[in-house]
Amino acid sequence: MLKSLISRLTAPILAGLSALLLSACLHLGEPKAVGPRPDRNTITAFSLEGRLSVRQADRSYQAGVQWTHGVGQENILLTGPLGQGLATLESSPEGARLTTADHKEITAPDADSLARDLLGFDLPLEALTDWALGRDHSVEGWQITVLRYESDAADALPQLLELKKGDDLSVRLRIDEWQLQ
Repeated sequence: MLKSLISRLTAPILAGLSALLLSACLHLGEPKAVGPRPDRNTITAFSLEGRLSVRQADRSYQAGVQWTHGVGQENILLTGPLGQGLATLESSPEGARLTTADHKEITAPDADSLARDLLGFDLPLEALTDWALGRDHSVEGWQITVLRYESDAADALPQLLELKKGDDLSVRLRIDEWQLQ
C-alpha cells in the first residue's frame, strides 16, 4: 500500500519540480535592481519564490515553488501551472512530512530520507539551502552550478541553479524573488 501511495505521489511531485525548472530555461530578461545583500555565509533565514524543473531520463516535470527557510525548519510549497498546491514539504529536527493536495501525509526521520522514499533516488534536500544561497556544499555524485546571479554585485544571490547527478537527472531552480529575514 505504501509503495502504491508513493507511486501515485511521485508523478505530481516530479511534475511540479519539472514545471519550475522548465520555466527556468525561458529567457530571464534583465536582472532586477536589488539593494545590498549580506554575505551569503551569514544568511540564516529566507523566503524565495521561483520555479523548478526536473529531467529524469526521458521524463520531465515542472512546478512553482514557495520556500521558507529558518533555523532548523523548512516549508516548501510546490504548485502547478495555475498556482494550485501540489504538495507541501515541512522539515524540522523532529522529522519531515509531505502533505499532498488530497491531504495524504508521508513522514520520515528527515527530508533526505523522505525524498529517497518518494522518488526512489537520493535528492539531498538538506544541502539545498546552501546550494540555493550559492554556498559551497559538496555532496558526492552531485554537480551544482550557479548559472546566473541576480546581478554582477559580489553579494548577489543566485537566480538560476542547475543540479546534476550523472547524465540522467537534472534539476533547475529559477529564483524569481528573494526575501531575507
